[in-house]
Amino acid sequence: MNKDRILAEALVGRWLKGKYRLDRVIGFGGMAVVYGGLHRNGKRVAIKLLLAECADEPLIVERFVREGYAANAVDHDGVVRVDDDDVSEDGRAFLVMELLDGVSLEELRTQQGGKLAAGLVLALGYQLLDVLVAAHAKGIIHRDIKPANLFLTKKGELKVLDFGIARFRDGKVPRTITLMRMGTPAYAAPEQMLGNQNLVDARADLFATGATLFHLLTGTTPRDGAVTVRSLAELLPNTDPALVALIDRSLQEKREDRWSDAVTMRSALVETYAHIESGSVATGKQLLEQMRFRASERPASRAARAVSAAAFAPTVPGHLNFPGKPNLSPIYGDVPILPVKISLLPDPLEEMRTSVSDFRGVQPSEPAAATLIERARPLRKTRVLWLLGGIVVVVAAVVLCVVLLLPMLRSAP
Repeated sequence: MNKDRILAEALVGRWLKGKYRLDRVIGFGGMAVVYGGLHRNGKRVAIKLLLAECADEPLIVERFVREGYAANAVDHDGVVRVDDDDVSEDGRAFLVMELLDGVSLEELRTQQGGKLAAGLVLALGYQLLDVLVAAHAKGIIHRDIKPANLFLTKKGELKVLDFGIARFRDGKVPRTITLMRMGTPAYAAPEQMLGNQNLVDARADLFATGATLFHLLTGTTPRDGAVTVRSLAELLPNTDPALVALIDRSLQEKREDRWSDAVTMRSALVETYAHIESGSVATGKQLLEQMRFRASERPASRAARAVSAAAFAPTVPGHLNFPGKPNLSPIYGDVPILPVKISLLPDPLEEMRTSVSDFRGVQPSEPAAATLIERARPLRKTRVLWLLGGIVVVVAAVVLCVVLLLPMLRSAP
């Protein structure tokens, strides 16, 4: 454990401003530490505390505090809410944020073998674009969209993180980045890489969105170290042309050749999803159920079922599980999450409970649904028989006790 981490752990148990208790370290970055905390009224929160060595740097503090104002200004459920900002007794700025439970899309992609299915990527992209529609309408440009800054909660909701380098309608840019290249090079638009932030508008976020979707689909970034952006068709030659067109247009070098705005790109994504998945875009609970269904079709999942539950058809939805203690896996801006595993292996009992008719976008075949229902019936009958048998045993035991104890009670003085 390095020195900074030791110092961060040493603060666990301390109170900030007499209001917030630091309970545990849940993320550690180059500029701040994120703690799971508790407000004095009992509410669980996440506290992003600036590192001591950064506390005396006004430009860093400016960017740090700016994150909260930008995030709240968007006023969308897909943005992490910042409830408070203050300065600790030792002069370190901190933000109090909602506590998330889930994984970043980068972590999710890695855990799922490096790539995600097209339907899932589009469903996630829809939620991202919905946030950008709201942000751009308020004149806020995020400027650092990437998988690590996107978080999928256990409810299937996408959260956009780290508005620390966002630009407002007034054109003001944090001084720390006015004359610097900003954003992450693998996802940043060409105009961002020039270092002149006056050239950056909402279409830079659309470029980064396309690069993010590209990465989730292919396992690599569109540039991959090169200056020229590659077409999605180069890495996925059998991809649906509508999906290729959606991604490729967002990655055009010239701003005017990209989608004109987030609303237009979102509409194109909805049409692409409907073409590929034959249904409306899955969000929230529907998205999680779609993930369960996808997981059940993975070869590893089929092999696992063949060993542990050979009687179940491979098209039965799997079980999505975020293991570990609740609220231990958030990510906030440049502070990465601690290692978290997400398992998509099927759970047979959950398969029984899940109604096939509840699925949106991806429908199990009718034979598979019928098979599930037929196999569930014997199980229900078996449970009923066991229940009846248990009742008979209990009644017999009570009668026996009465028969044995009655003579003793009568003979007692």
